[in-house]
Amino acid sequence: MAGYLYGVLLLVVGVASYGGPPTSYCPTMEDMYPCKCEGTARVVCNEAKSTEQIIRAFKNFPTIPYPMGIFLMEGTTATNLPSGVFNGVQFHRFDLKNNRFLTSIGEDAFEGSEDIAQVIFLNNGAVSTPSVFKAISKLNDLAAVFLDYNDIPSIPDHAFGDQEYLNVIKLQGNRISSIGQYAFEKLDSVTMIDLRDNQLNKLTDYSFAFRSNNTEKLLTVLLINNSISEISPKAFSGVRRPVDFLFNNNKLTTLDQETFESVVKFFTKIGKGHIVMTGNPIQCDCRLLWIVENSKYWSRIGDTKCQDGRYIQEYKVEELGDCQKQSSFP
Repeated sequence: MAGYLYGVLLLVVGVASYGGPPTSYCPTMEDMYPCKCEGTARVVCNEAKSTEQIIRAFKNFPTIPYPMGIFLMEGTTATNLPSGVFNGVQFHRFDLKNNRFLTSIGEDAFEGSEDIAQVIFLNNGAVSTPSVFKAISKLNDLAAVFLDYNDIPSIPDHAFGDQEYLNVIKLQGNRISSIGQYAFEKLDSVTMIDLRDNQLNKLTDYSFAFRSNNTEKLLTVLLINNSISEISPKAFSGVRRPVDFLFNNNKLTTLDQETFESVVKFFTKIGKGHIVMTGNPIQCDCRLLWIVENSKYWSRIGDTKCQDGRYIQEYKVEELGDCQKQSSFP
């Protein structure tokens, strides 16, 4: 995972160094105020007090023959970025960090940069509207998107578009309580989806369905520190590539055979992919017979411990009892 992040860092550095004539295509300082135009390298709007000031600054922008490098807006009191806010000006990268009052992103907010934008930092804000996913899904060349530490309540169905270069998605520290069906289906190149520290309590049908059957590229899905206690039998239907699902520190009490066996069998067949359950209150009873009886699955479930401190792999079949004689489970 560190290698993937290093790759993104190299991309960011590359975009940051993009430049051009110092002020050749900039409006006057008066027309841009309170934003500042630094040639084709970047536009800085850190002093903006409102959305209206940003809109006004970009209304005065001339048509330029090639994209700008970076749009930087950090620590402002702007509340939204509506559709068309940049007046068609193109950017390789958007740095929208620490805007604590920024709640809404219009679905065409990045209009003009659909085939240009590569990285978006939109973290440590208050974004809560689903339109942010529509806006991001239109960016065809996007490689990484950082949406961590906002107020996003859910991920909608088909949240992301046909974005063949999208590699890293960070959604850590939001208020996400649900993942829609086929949310990530079209992302053939994604290698990390970070959903740590959210409010997920259930995974529903087709949460992680993918169209890609590329068994070479490993995807890491971080579901650590949520409150997941239930997973639909079809949550993993459509998993056609190797995935490391990290469920550390949730509230799961078992690995239900109907839910997990097909995906574990698939991971076993291709020799890649894991289900990691460290820190869950797993109860080792008859419901785990399907794992204990099949040692070929053991390497795919990691170091999963039961409530008595033993690993699942340490149990013997006769210790787990007979489910037909047990009428109910928590």
